[in-house]
Amino acid sequence: ELLRSCSVVLFGIPATATESQLKKKAAKVGKVNAVEFPLTSFQLSRKSSGEDELSDAIVIYTKPENAAKAISRLSGIKWGKNEIQARRIKQIATTKKSKSRCRLIIRNLAFTFSEKDLREAFSSFGPITDIVVSTNEEKKNQNKGFAFVQYACRADAVKALNSLNGKNLGKRPIAVDFAVDSNSYKKQLTAKSGVSSLSNESTAKENGSTLDDKTPNSLPDTDTKELQSDEDDGSAASDASDENNESMESKSKAENEDTKDKNALTLFVRNLSFENTEYDVYNHFRQYGGVKYAKLVKDNETKRSKGCAFVQYYRPTGY
Repeated sequence: ELLRSCSVVLFGIPATATESQLKKKAAKVGKVNAVEFPLTSFQLSRKSSGEDELSDAIVIYTKPENAAKAISRLSGIKWGKNEIQARRIKQIATTKKSKSRCRLIIRNLAFTFSEKDLREAFSSFGPITDIVVSTNEEKKNQNKGFAFVQYACRADAVKALNSLNGKNLGKRPIAVDFAVDSNSYKKQLTAKSGVSSLSNESTAKENGSTLDDKTPNSLPDTDTKELQSDEDDGSAASDASDENNESMESKSKAENEDTKDKNALTLFVRNLSFENTEYDVYNHFRQYGGVKYAKLVKDNETKRSKGCAFVQYYRPTGY
């Protein structure tokens, strides 16, 4: 833990730099114990920005306080055409799961936007290790209106989301959210197999590209009890009377039937605007019948809408 507290990862170092040059720059902050350049301890899958090939490094200071100083004193320093960015090693996502929590999906992107344009817009919030822009197979010079940006740190991804979601980029307001991996997306569909879904194919393709901040895999708290089947009913003790067993079985069947009815009345709505409120959803769907509730699904950390919601009607005639 002491070693991690003394370690800093530097991003955006020219690949032509030498270890001695790096150590000299880092030593201006405090005594350096060791330098690893280029970085080989873990894979960040970093893509170069611009024409110059870039690399990353680990600098291990002798004291944790020097590592803390390095974040502010080394970040923003020009080295060649690029600016160095520094982060504590304990902030860096190094596992598949932690990396998935640092990946953003950008929707409503101007069709002419390139990887370079995205890097310029998003790099100020922190080190970016990967950018994937959807490509239009018919029009090679255009994208499909969405892209993925992978940050090295979760905190930087959160800052970018909070700052850029809904802002104009290329004269279009972009929607920024955490990406969902294909496995989570499939699990969500399986878990909600009894719930009607309103979506389009592009949403599925976007969400299926990679990464993990999970799509809703449980119903809202206000209605979980109504929609879950009671697996414990009918499991009476072996010595229970026939009368009690029959009563339990009848109750279980009745509740299962009730659960099916509730499922048939509930819609799972996707591809909503991130600016839509629960009242907006309620107001739109009530034109088709009496709506019992409309519940937005929100990210636990940012409390922002994930662009989907649950709507339950009182009667099947609602849809």
